[in-house]
Amino acid sequence: MADLFQDQDLPAGALPEHQALLDKWPSRLVEILDHLEHQLGTELRGTVTPDLVSRIAKEAVLAIASVAGGRPIYLPAASHLKRALRDDRLWEGFKGNNYDELSRATGLTESQVRRIINTQQKLQVAKRQRSLNL
Repeated sequence: MADLFQDQDLPAGALPEHQALLDKWPSRLVEILDHLEHQLGTELRGTVTPDLVSRIAKEAVLAIASVAGGRPIYLPAASHLKRALRDDRLWEGFKGNNYDELSRATGLTESQVRRIINTQQKLQVAKRQRSLNL
């Protein structure tokens, strides 16, 4: 894992422990950090230490802050993000003719899978063509 702190002017221990976060950071940021720690702890249970889970969560918050810090950002509802991730996984699993297989794996109808694949294909084409600076 890349250490997001190595290029920063942050002294050791600059990211405060949890109680200091509660005292100094905005409550929404603390809520996001707590949620990240919980989700990572659940996903990585038994594979990493709780201290590493906490560090990864803090690094994730720092990475988000490095992109959007000080600016208002819009985050879509979780249901929209989950749908987008599902659609991306469908596209990754698409082999050209396995609509039925993807339908059974996801619980979607074959026509829903076809519609999603068609949309993903258009997005991929648009992404590739955008890079053609003629």
